Amino acid sequence: IQLLVALPEGTPVFEEVLFIENLVSFERMADRRGPEWARSLLVYAAGFKGSARRLRMRESCRLYVRASTPPPLTLREIEAWLFENGDCPVCFFGDLDFAGMQILASLREVFPNAQAWVRGYDALAHALAHGGGHAPDQAGKELQIDPGRTGCSHADEHLLPLMRQRGRFMDQEAFDLEAYQGSIDPCHRIRLHPD
Repeated sequence: IQLLVALPEGTPVFEEVLFIENLVSFERMADRRGPEWARSLLVYAAGFKGSARRLRMRESCRLYVRASTPPPLTLREIEAWLFENGDCPVCFFGDLDFAGMQILASLREVFPNAQAWVRGYDALAHALAHGGGHAPDQAGKELQIDPGRTGCSHADEHLLPLMRQRGRFMDQEAFDLEAYQGSIDPCHRIRLHPD
C-alpha cells in the first residue's frame, strides 16, 4: 500500500491523523491548510486501500511525503504511530455516500478509534439537507450498498439516516476550503447544486 502523507506546516508534531478519500480533496487541503486541520497529518491512500489491515505492517506499506521544503516532522514519528500502534486520534473524510461510510467502517477495523471528520461531514450534510447533492444514479453510485452501521456514532446517528431519508449523496469536493480560512460559516459556502 502506498500512503501519501502531507505533514503539518512548521511543527514537529501532529495532533490527529486525517484520512482523505479523494486525491483532489487531499491536494487542496494540503495546499490550503485551514485552522481545523492545520495540525493534522493528512493521509491519502486511494479509498478502500487505506482501510486494509496490511496498512499497519511495515513490509506491506510505503510512506511518501508530500513536502515542498524539508519537513520538521520526521518519518520516525509517523512510523511510530502507524507501525507501532501509536496513540493518536484518527478521522476519515470522504464522499457523503454509502461507499464513503463503508470505507469508514473498514478503517475502524484497522484503527478502532477512527471517527468521521465531523467538521467536513457536517458541512456536506448541511448542504445535502438543504437540497444539494445528487441522486445515486446521477453519479454512477446506484450500486452502492448501505453499510448498515459503521461503529462511528456520528456516522450512524446523523450521516447515514440523512442519506437514507434524502436518497441523495454529496461528493467530498463540494467542501469549501475558503470557509475555514475566514470567519464565514462553512455550511453557508457549499454549492447546493453542483455544476
